[in-house]
Order: sequence, then C-alpha cells, then structure tokens
Amino acid sequence: MDSIRSALSQVRLDHFALTSPDPEGLASFYGRVLDMALEHRAHEVLAFGPDRKVLFRSGPSGGAEFSAYAFPDTQAVDHYRRLVDKRGVEIMPSPSTLFGPEAFAVRDPDGAVVVFGAKLDRDGFLRQPKRMPGRLQHFVTASAEIDRAAAFYRDGLGFTASDEVRDDAGGLRAIFFRTDAEHHSRAIFLSQTSGLDHHCYEVGDWSLIRDWGDRMGDAQVPLHWGPGRHGPGHNLFFMIRDPEANWVEISAELDLVAEHAPMGVWRHEARTLNTWGQAFLRS
Repeated sequence: MDSIRSALSQVRLDHFALTSPDPEGLASFYGRVLDMALEHRAHEVLAFGPDRKVLFRSGPSGGAEFSAYAFPDTQAVDHYRRLVDKRGVEIMPSPSTLFGPEAFAVRDPDGAVVVFGAKLDRDGFLRQPKRMPGRLQHFVTASAEIDRAAAFYRDGLGFTASDEVRDDAGGLRAIFFRTDAEHHSRAIFLSQTSGLDHHCYEVGDWSLIRDWGDRMGDAQVPLHWGPGRHGPGHNLFFMIRDPEANWVEISAELDLVAEHAPMGVWRHEARTLNTWGQAFLRS
C-alpha cells in the first residue's frame, strides 16, 4: 500500500450537508423517519443519531453542499493534506461546522466538495437516548464525466477501487471506492447530469433491515426499491426517497475487503445492482 492509501486506512464518512428551500422541514423528516435528534444552529439544522450526522442548509432542492470524512486525529489530517497537496490537488477552506481548524476541502471535477477533518465527538452526540443503529456509511454522486471523476478520487485523493461496472463496449458505468476495509465509502455512477445520487446508512445485519422496514411502514414512508442484494459489496438493502426526492439507502452486511484484493469488474446489467431482481439503472 502506498503512503496516501495508508493514510486513508482509518478514514470513514462522518457527515454531509444537504441543501433545501426548507431545511427545517427536511431535517424534521430525517429526525422522524431516521430516528435522529435535531439541533437548530446558526444558518443550519443538525440531525444526529448514533454514528450519523447530517446538516441541512438553505439552497436548491436535491443539492449536497459537501460530504465529510473523518480521521482519528489532527496529525493524521495534516499528514494527508500534505500528501494531497503534493499530488497537485487544490486545497480549499473547510465549509463544515463539525470539524475544527485543521479541516480542509477539495472539489472534484463535477464540482462536489469533499472535506477531511478530525473526528469530533461532542457531549451532545454522546448523551443521546437509545436510538436505532444506523451508521452513515457511504455517499454516492452521479457524473456525466465518470472517467475524470474516478481518476480524481483514485490518483488525486488515493481512494482504492474495490469494483467497477463496465458495459459491453468497456465503458465505465460505476465505480466503488474504499478508504478503510469496507467495500465502499464512496461511489460514482455515470449519468447524463452530475450531482447527488444517494447516501447510505449501515445497520449491521438482516434483522435490522427488517426493523428499519417496519419503521418505514409505521411512518408511512414507502420503500421505492428493495429489499434486495447488490452485486458489488454484496450488501442487503432497501431505498426510500425523502420529501425532496433524495434517495436514502438502508444497508446491512457490506463486504470487508482484504488490503491487496484485486479490483472486481462487473457487467452493466440489472442483476449487478440487484441479484434478487429488478434494478434502477442510472444510464
């Protein structure tokens, strides 16, 4: 493993920021449906639960202002920043209020902002009533220029590709990147337009997929896709849409990948995205 990939080996997705014309209303949905507490802050609303945090800010519907990955300490952030800078990636100030002054941001070729900082557990996150488990686990964007975007994460940021999906002509349709041993914490899907595709919460095992499904039923929130099983990552899943049509995934039993495992290549077909049946193909 080279130095930049080694630097990412303890990094996980920590939080992200959605934009909305009605951030308080959208945050209320996440609080009610995804079992999160709400904190009204200056210019944003924070929704949080065990190992999951989402910020809601004013802006266009269906937008993501940034996604943020956490290192275990500030020294690790500084080390990674130097490695990224050496690769010629432009460094920007962090837009996140949940990291300290060590945090920094980069912008991918599609305009998506990615933040890196040190994990900060405030007292409010630790003193919570018992809530359903569901760790914020991966973040997925759509790209009209997927080869450029994939090269940025691989060559600029040092993410490791676990699996690719290619069509019969060899064109890249999807790519799944990992930081630590989990199969992916980032993915990119080819689409006609670039932007947010979905974000995902890992609940642990199949029985909790059932419990979260029951919660959706109680909240009268329909499942738009699933239950099913993905090919890449082999995780069990279902997906819902929030009131602004953002896709939200509930997942369980995502693969752990050995450090030197070769990248897998999957065929672009419905069975790749759902081995149990029908799939939502982006392109």
